[in-house]
Amino acid sequence: MIRSSILFYLASVAVVTIVVGLIYVSVQQNYRSGANDPQAAIAQELVLQISAGKPTERWLSDSIQLEQSLAVFATVYNDQAMPIRSSGFLHGQLPKLPRGVFDFVQKHGEERVTWQPERGVRMAMVVMKSPAGGFIAVGRSLREIEIREEQLRWSVFICWMLAMAIVVCLILVQIWFANKSKSNFSSSINPVK
Repeated sequence: MIRSSILFYLASVAVVTIVVGLIYVSVQQNYRSGANDPQAAIAQELVLQISAGKPTERWLSDSIQLEQSLAVFATVYNDQAMPIRSSGFLHGQLPKLPRGVFDFVQKHGEERVTWQPERGVRMAMVVMKSPAGGFIAVGRSLREIEIREEQLRWSVFICWMLAMAIVVCLILVQIWFANKSKSNFSSSINPVK
């Protein structure tokens, strides 16, 4: 009886942990994958405009400070993966992505990465091959997404703790009933004189 009860409670803890973990991973992945949506749309629009020979100035004319701004920025890179024009600047410099990103894009046509050029600056980037040669990268800060993820972590943790508290309460109630039935059984065998 005791062994089956222990197995039941361990199974309950495992199931609750798995369900809560699945909820966390699902929502977190939704947040993170959704962080790429504006960049993918803008990168695709830039590719179409370059293919049609249309001007791209409206995407490249801003002067966004990446270490502070949440705005979407775009950068055009040449065939050697060197930035030649950008609407975003990191401490006044054109953003330089790691060479490996461009190697992957050269083979596969597109890459979606998280770029962290320095502590406290993390960007969701979409990088595509440019029809005119070179590459197009569009990115934005992950700061707001990471705030949501932190809130999600705390919410999920609190829910998990409440579920564990319920399991512990059930265990204590079962122990109390087991002790009570033992004392009732022993008092019925040894009546008080």
